[in-house]
Amino acid sequence: MIERVVSQGFLLSLAGLIGAAFVAVALSGAVQAPDTGIPVVDSPWPPSVVERMERYGDYVVRVWKSLDEAAPSFYRVVTVDLGDARPVCVDWATGLGKLSGRDIDGSGYPNVIIESYSGGAHCCFETLVYDLAETLVPIGLPASPGGNAPGEFVDLDGDSVLEFQTCDDSFAYAYCSYAGSPCVPAVLVYDSGQRRYAPKSYAYPELYRDEIRLDTERAKLALTGGGDAGWDGTPKCDVLPLVLDYLYAGEPEAAWDALETYYLFSDRDAFRAEIEAAVGASPYYATPIR
Repeated sequence: MIERVVSQGFLLSLAGLIGAAFVAVALSGAVQAPDTGIPVVDSPWPPSVVERMERYGDYVVRVWKSLDEAAPSFYRVVTVDLGDARPVCVDWATGLGKLSGRDIDGSGYPNVIIESYSGGAHCCFETLVYDLAETLVPIGLPASPGGNAPGEFVDLDGDSVLEFQTCDDSFAYAYCSYAGSPCVPAVLVYDSGQRRYAPKSYAYPELYRDEIRLDTERAKLALTGGGDAGWDGTPKCDVLPLVLDYLYAGEPEAAWDALETYYLFSDRDAFRAEIEAAVGASPYYATPIR
């Protein structure tokens, strides 16, 4: 059994505010802390009440809220309990994904999806997934390289095994401001053998057709000087989105043709090498299997 660990200072503080606490609990629909205990986390805003509780099979999932007025409005802690054991405790969560409780990966067991966010201007988002089997199984799902891009689970091919649709922010701030940096769409598919999500955007080229059309118009600005100059005064951020669209759609030849057509500066070969290095290192990119 996990023991409830609460500092004396916290107890005194809670005792002094007990009336307000009960009002807050009543208004939020929360329930009192269960026997499994308030989660112990390294946080200045200790969680104190359960805001949401779900039972998925033998597992009990709780979303905890702090009653500290200084806590960020989105800050939650999520715990997953199996009997007396607590195999999962996620700090800096925002709550449960909307598909929690469904079998999203075809395993035959429900999944719990936990969304987290660190509270930065653009960073950092992460999605955690677990199979609630007889023994809890974590599902591998890489965060975006820059941490700026959340995602969602969608069934793109109608087989009831959901893909994770997001974007790759590997180039955030690389050549221009965040607003001007590309975040190319990316798709990860579930690998049941490895129990993880792996990149396979090239299997969904239709997702890139509108992106290619729009980003071609943007790339044309690089030829006329009508686009946005990046950190080095060149239009890399006008051309790069189109190159990435083609790469992720599984058309590398078209990607490099676009670079040749629209980027006419003397550092083009170095620029290409940088693109190849960045996408090659990204957990969101995979080359087509020919």
